[in-house]
Amino acid sequence: MARKFHTWPTMEEEILVIEKGEEVVFNFPAEFFRRYVSGVVNMIKPEKVFESIDEQGGRRVILIVKGEAALELRAWLSIKVGEDGNYYVTDFQEIG
Repeated sequence: MARKFHTWPTMEEEILVIEKGEEVVFNFPAEFFRRYVSGVVNMIKPEKVFESIDEQGGRRVILIVKGEAALELRAWLSIKVGEDGNYYVTDFQEIG
């Protein structure tokens, strides 16, 4: 389930996406989540949703998503970030 991915330092405008196998952790700035993701979160059906506070990145919302929903959220996220130039995505893939 949730690992300590959500404790990684982030910038306020950074969306952190960490993949480990079928599980993907999306770490959103709270404002981005409120504006764009909260209305579609029920369609995504995440395994977990919780809030976190990052010392540098402020309030964050963490979604843990699996399978096809994770792929769909990634594609949708690319579109939203392209439309709103205030945010950027940092992608990681855990090895091991």
